[in-house]
Amino acid sequence: MKITIDDIAYGGYGVGRINGKVFFIDYAIPGDELEIKAYNDKKRYSFGKIVRIQKYSEKRVSSPCPNFELCGGCNYLNISYSEEIDFKKRILSSNLQKIASIVEQPFINTIVDERYHYRSHCNIKCNGKSFGFYESSSNNIVQFTDGGCLLLSKNLINNINSLNIYDYNGELKIAEDWEGNFFYNDNHILTENVGNFFYKRGIRTFFQSNKLLRNRMLDLVRKYSELTEKDQFLDICAGCGFFTIPLSKIASHGFGYDIDKNSIKYAFENAGLNNCSNLKFFALSESDINPYKVKPKTIVVDPPRNGLSKKGRETINAINPEIIVYVSCNPATYSRDIFDFMKNGYELKEITLIDMFPCTYHIELISKLVKVRYDH
Repeated sequence: MKITIDDIAYGGYGVGRINGKVFFIDYAIPGDELEIKAYNDKKRYSFGKIVRIQKYSEKRVSSPCPNFELCGGCNYLNISYSEEIDFKKRILSSNLQKIASIVEQPFINTIVDERYHYRSHCNIKCNGKSFGFYESSSNNIVQFTDGGCLLLSKNLINNINSLNIYDYNGELKIAEDWEGNFFYNDNHILTENVGNFFYKRGIRTFFQSNKLLRNRMLDLVRKYSELTEKDQFLDICAGCGFFTIPLSKIASHGFGYDIDKNSIKYAFENAGLNNCSNLKFFALSESDINPYKVKPKTIVVDPPRNGLSKKGRETINAINPEIIVYVSCNPATYSRDIFDFMKNGYELKEITLIDMFPCTYHIELISKLVKVRYDH
């Protein structure tokens, strides 16, 4: 089948139509004219793979990685970085309009750093013969090139090359700490340093993987929170206290919640490590918080890709803070969630795309929603 790509979609797809039916094409770019093969065919839409490029989009560039389109790690190595950021802003804006019904949107700010070698930890795949990532939509391992993966820090690449590949079969977690020490064992505990703050965590405890942008992420969340020394805050999906610890330094006191008991254990330890005596942590999901026992000025929330549960959104609306700082890694679930907040009188005041995952389809954002108060 032949198709012309005229749009983009979340997931790294180019979008086109054949006889009115929508096709999402892997690694396609607006302006491409393609021969494609369909897979995962549905009644109203289908996915497709490129068989041959008949006409190349002017936006296309040569990929710097020979594994591109084989390995499932990257989606945008066939366009420039400025084009990638433009794509992500367009996708975010489209989700805000279609899902959250926001037609008049605030300007989307952007924060970026280096495009390559930004990851300080990840899961790699091993089969006793090679290290790599899975092939797209497959469990076949695509071996890292001699130069290593462009997404991993150079320190990780060098240390992977020193491992004995015959000793491993399955998934291996690798990480480096802020001093460059290398870890690859599930029992290891790392110490991270972001700005003036220190965090202990298990090697599999969630922590932001882009070591180049963590500090700017913290700064923006603190700015959007508008907290003063008189204010209380909640940090929902707090993890090991990544946002909770810095926020405690500018607020009266705060509460951190996370469903993962192991993360909360480290959050308590990190509060002590950073001399934070004004914090309490609870191993609770957002839906189990009692909304009538807390009165924060600001709620910070950083959920996983699935976003907040319906009950969790209802809980936050019942708490009714002045400000919601929402950190998201999925523009679709984010748009769904803030639609419920806006029905409760919140307005999206500021939004920043912070590119924590360059070269991939993932879109990270930080936003500020403010409760509109009407004088009677």
